[in-house]
Amino acid sequence: MEDCSTNITGATPEQIAAFKEVIDRFELTNDKISLATREFTDALNNGLKGEKDSLPMFPSLITGRPTGEEKGTYLGLTIDTGGLELHVSLVTLLGNRKLQRNVQKFTVAAPGQSNLMDFAADCVQQFVSTHDVRPDETLLSGGYIPLGFTFAFPMKHTSKVEGILMGWNKDFYAPGLVGRSVSRLLADAITRRNLKVKVVGVANNVVAELLAASYISPNTHIAAIFGTGTNAAYYESTKRLASRLPNNNDSPSSTTPATTATDDVMAINTEWGNFDPQGVILPVSLHDNKLDRKSTNPGRQRFEKMVGDRYLGEIARNMITYLIDCRVLFNGYSSEILNHMNSFATGYIHVIVADPTPELKECQAIFEETLNISPTTIVDRRIIREVCHLIGKRAARLAGVALSALLTESQYRGTDTTIALTGSVFTTYPQFSDIMKETMAKVLGAENAAKVSIEMQNHSLIGGSFVAMMALTQGEP
Repeated sequence: MEDCSTNITGATPEQIAAFKEVIDRFELTNDKISLATREFTDALNNGLKGEKDSLPMFPSLITGRPTGEEKGTYLGLTIDTGGLELHVSLVTLLGNRKLQRNVQKFTVAAPGQSNLMDFAADCVQQFVSTHDVRPDETLLSGGYIPLGFTFAFPMKHTSKVEGILMGWNKDFYAPGLVGRSVSRLLADAITRRNLKVKVVGVANNVVAELLAASYISPNTHIAAIFGTGTNAAYYESTKRLASRLPNNNDSPSSTTPATTATDDVMAINTEWGNFDPQGVILPVSLHDNKLDRKSTNPGRQRFEKMVGDRYLGEIARNMITYLIDCRVLFNGYSSEILNHMNSFATGYIHVIVADPTPELKECQAIFEETLNISPTTIVDRRIIREVCHLIGKRAARLAGVALSALLTESQYRGTDTTIALTGSVFTTYPQFSDIMKETMAKVLGAENAAKVSIEMQNHSLIGGSFVAMMALTQGEP
């Protein structure tokens, strides 16, 4: 995909000048790519050492990686998609990297819902009853069904079954949970319902994605999500983690050894969405700053706010209304709908960039029929397409920067490595993968980049079951 151009057919000098100003503040040049990659690598490395930095690099305290030969049936609970969806899964591992799955979706009422863990326990209870899930004494004693819990928010682990919620992101929140063990709260809620279900492990959703992906694809060392928000996990040598591991009876050094062949590694949750929280390295524009100020977590998750599905549409809306205020779009007229925050969905960006019609009819329908701005000119629509292209291209390049930095820090650079990627931005934005790979080739060099295999995988709905399986390889909690 070519870079954004100010050579917009039919545009006036005023329109071109205004759009050029937007590009100059927004563009991720080669020099900026190099700088961002170096700083990102340093932030990952400093975080791994436990130094005060933007990236916490939380050890999952689940050692080893799947062999692909594990067998058994495990429950999983996943709270994901910005916290608004909850899935309960039942996965039967058959060995030989094969599995069977059953998943049921539940919808969280809205951000701010009280008693979130009680609601989650109700969902588990309903699933177990509906599907007649029975315990397996060969997996867990006491007649309990093992459950792994994945939570798509930052957690600090004090054991494989304890995850302390450090804060919210993706503009989601629920009262009374920050600073507490969400897994313990879930376990207590399950106990109150007299369920024969036991929480045996807890992990961030991207860690669960990594465990599931590496069960199916043996060379998977990294997993990343570019969806509602963004995050990544990877396998790190436990030798580099000595200073980060808790000294208690549930630490990896004191539990039953993992039954995997590679128990000298541990999955790390990078929480890379909070890279450069002050916005001094990333290409921050006034439109990014406007979004940040009005978010639920200003001054945090800067990187996530440049690549996450939750935010890209609002950045586009900010840019479009800015150009309207400059009187170079729609003759300076907006609409009541477009003036409202989050009225321009990120999905519109994907549709507009992919619009195959010479008249840009998809773009026209979005603005005239949905956003109530009519009429629009073909020049208006061409400018909007370039705005959307600019936003998507920057997100893809930043994804390439982040993955290149993680490959370098994790010492997988230059080795044959598979990266499991998922998320709506990655799967939906036209040529996102191509732009990301081009950036990685610039940073890593063509030879090193060619050794990286990108696989589109999505195991987020069943990741909790893999957390349960891997946690039990270390012994019962």
